[in-house]
Amino acid sequence: MDKKKSLLILAATAAVTFAYNALKPVKSKVKVIEPFDIDRYLGKWYEIARLDFK
Repeated sequence: MDKKKSLLILAATAAVTFAYNALKPVKSKVKVIEPFDIDRYLGKWYEIARLDFK
């Protein structure tokens, strides 16, 4: 396969992927917790452990 044809296929694939991601509906099945007590979660939080990635 020559470079021109490969580039055309790559560009078409990128365009289709972008269009799919831009136009697909956002589905959310997150359940809302009622009643939610925000004061219970306010304050200082501390890290117990950390995995550093290089």
